Amino acid sequence: MKKMMTNIKTLAALLIASATLAACSSDDNEIQNAQPVNPTAPKTYTMTVQASKGDAAATRGLSLDGKTLSVKWNEGEEVIVMQGDDELGTLTATPDPNDPTKATLTGELDELDPEEDIEFHLHSTSRDYSRQSGVLLSKDGENSIEENFDYASCTVEAESGKIKTSVEKDPDGDEQNDEYYLVTIEGGITLESEQAIVKFTLVDKADATTPMNVTRLEVDGPSEIIFVEPVSPTNALYVAVNSDDAELDYHLKAFTATGDVYTYDRSEVTFLCGKYYEVKVQMTKQQPATIDLSNLSEPYKAVNGDVLTGTLPEDVYVKISITDGATVTLQEVTIEGRDHEDYDWAGLTCEGDATIVLKGDNSVCGFYHFQPGISVPVGKTLTIGGSGSLEAKSNQGIYIRTDKNGNQTTSQIESGSGIGGRINNDCGNIRIESGNITAIGHKSSAGIGSCNEHICGNITITGGTVTATGGQGAAGIGAGNEYSARCGNITITGGTVTATGGQGAAGIGCGLNSHCGNITISSQATVTATKGSNAPYSIGLGYNNVVGTNTCGTITIGDTKYYDGTTKAWASEELENALKAETFTWPANL
Repeated sequence: MKKMMTNIKTLAALLIASATLAACSSDDNEIQNAQPVNPTAPKTYTMTVQASKGDAAATRGLSLDGKTLSVKWNEGEEVIVMQGDDELGTLTATPDPNDPTKATLTGELDELDPEEDIEFHLHSTSRDYSRQSGVLLSKDGENSIEENFDYASCTVEAESGKIKTSVEKDPDGDEQNDEYYLVTIEGGITLESEQAIVKFTLVDKADATTPMNVTRLEVDGPSEIIFVEPVSPTNALYVAVNSDDAELDYHLKAFTATGDVYTYDRSEVTFLCGKYYEVKVQMTKQQPATIDLSNLSEPYKAVNGDVLTGTLPEDVYVKISITDGATVTLQEVTIEGRDHEDYDWAGLTCEGDATIVLKGDNSVCGFYHFQPGISVPVGKTLTIGGSGSLEAKSNQGIYIRTDKNGNQTTSQIESGSGIGGRINNDCGNIRIESGNITAIGHKSSAGIGSCNEHICGNITITGGTVTATGGQGAAGIGAGNEYSARCGNITITGGTVTATGGQGAAGIGCGLNSHCGNITISSQATVTATKGSNAPYSIGLGYNNVVGTNTCGTITIGDTKYYDGTTKAWASEELENALKAETFTWPANL
């Protein structure tokens, strides 16, 4: 086959047929009955090839006119040209100033074989609908359908005879040069849209007049689960749905800001690619339940009001989560996770803001040793209270070395925190209001707080009895090990707190070479803080082997400022020496 190599130049003029899509307008329209109005023909593109490349890429514009979705072209719309697995180049759009549904595509291809089929892909050659934000237009927010999920493609077969090539003049001279070719597609091309766009309006079936404040929607469709997470709670979400135009089953699950979970199931649903739908879905609230973990055999997401009880069997390795916004009770729970990389999740995984109420004695250990006992996502807050007790810890990872004589030695490897973060992940805010809490982190991770080289949010203790122990290089309460490890502000306004740091770490504050925010301990709190070996302070800075690589905010205990984090100055030598002690207790006689 003859191939035209580098410097083949292309100009594509594309004529888009009417792409107006009508939507169903019935307010109580069920997903099963969704029907597009006045189906339209696919967009049609007529292409001619010449020697220039368009300006910087922009995205095609979508706009809503009432309940009609319209399509137009913006400057720089990208179409990728492929042959087999080879990407030949990108064409960019210049809209027709008199008709925005028409555009001219221009671009330069690396090579072309006119005897092979040519593929055209709008925006991207890959398709991933799994993470969306529920936004249609780019002007309304990030990760919009307009910007990231408006896919279309087509193939021009070589056997069709439409691929035409001719010799073009050398751009540097007047003579024709057989290294430069003009390529045309006779009769144009047709790009087929690969998804339907659906506006889901979600209401409570029991109270259809009250909007649902949804923080996440899961659309379990024909090929994948689509996770839709709006920037702020809403009951109206736009979703790009990949469909093969067949009758398919859909399962919807919505999570609200109050921690409630709603579901909806419907069989034999048809969404036609290239069409726009508006569907009002009446969802059923999932009722709270008492879940006996001894009977659990599949992953479980606890919803608002759930009570978890019992012991997870040793041979059951399932993920147990708490939905965003939910309040869940732990009553005599035991979760002893198995340390294996196939089970890379915490003992309890908070999916967002969560409140845990303790009753009786509870114990939660993470699974894979990178994971904490209880994980808290970035930007969210875990609140723990109740009258019961909780021991939360990670598994300690062990490395076994065997020498040539068969002798074995073991050493610790980095492991998760008791409550807070996973190795190599940041975590959110932690608040303890009551209960008897024991938190144990292992190597590089705090008992309560962050892990190696990563960040946790603010830590607040207002009551209860709290005992926290950090692993090697990590604070009992605060930051994990190494230079970029950091925690936010640590505030203790009540309760009885005992915190012990690992090697090189403070009991409360910084780990080895790491950072923390302001530390505030009120007169109403009782605190015992013990530093790890080689650590300079029981509260505040940890050991640093490179001067200036660790920092601590202002330390205030009672009504006294011990250390100014801005000026890095101690209020007095006496106060500094008090925190240099191996163990600092408060209230103290100074």
